[in-house]
Amino acid sequence: MTDYQIITDSTCDLSQAAADALGLQIIPMEFTLDGKNYRNYPDEREITNAAFYQAMRDGKMPQTTQITTATFLDAFSPILEQGKDLLYLGFTSGMSATYERACMAVQELQKRYPERKIYAVDTLCASIGEGFLAELCAEQQQQGASIEEAKTWSETNRHHIAHWIAVDDLNHLKRGGRISAASALVGGMLNMKPIIHVDRDGKLVAAGKVRGRRQSMDDIANRIVKTVSQKPARIRIVHGDALEDAQYLEQKIRENLDVSECAIYYVGPIIGSHTGPGMVAAVAYCSEK
Repeated sequence: MTDYQIITDSTCDLSQAAADALGLQIIPMEFTLDGKNYRNYPDEREITNAAFYQAMRDGKMPQTTQITTATFLDAFSPILEQGKDLLYLGFTSGMSATYERACMAVQELQKRYPERKIYAVDTLCASIGEGFLAELCAEQQQQGASIEEAKTWSETNRHHIAHWIAVDDLNHLKRGGRISAASALVGGMLNMKPIIHVDRDGKLVAAGKVRGRRQSMDDIANRIVKTVSQKPARIRIVHGDALEDAQYLEQKIRENLDVSECAIYYVGPIIGSHTGPGMVAAVAYCSEK
């Protein structure tokens, strides 16, 4: 079987250790904070996640940039030069043009390396949803799946990766144009916490509102428990510098569900720029998104 590399981008929010364990390669995305440019490496070599969120709490407003086609060419070419095929699992097209840029790079590289198999898949997932799909796809590879089989598997199963998200401060969503200024003001006054999820088109949509922080964690746990189809369940949780809330969410899920494993990661600066400190999300393989 021809060797192939699975590659994704840093919106996947996997740790370096998790990526290394499965042989995943992660392209760092870029952002600007307080006038300085950074690349979001999963090993946090340029800025730690904790420092990033502290800067946001101090009033710094980060700006993200998309991966360019040139960056994809630079990342993909060495893999192909090694004689490997390549499967890229990209950040949802419902929120970014990242996947489109990757496809442009793939088209160019197919001309340069006609003997190689080069595929790009729109995961229709974000943050650890994208990361979890990449993990599961890499496990398929380890079990002997060909690159075509892994591609088909990821395209079929991306519709079962359910994301449930709670944000602590509505103003970050307002700044990103996700909600109106009036909704942010009223929600903040009433201590309302929106519950958001990623739909089948890979877009962020509102799923409801609850009053209170712990109630939002309870709501997410209930949604996971009701729809999870992988039993015992494998859970992934991310947080925007809110570890205690993430641990509470894990506890609530475990109270009502047989869980074989649960990994907790930071949500990195790319997604965190738009969700802010305090964001917590849970992901699982469910009957539907």
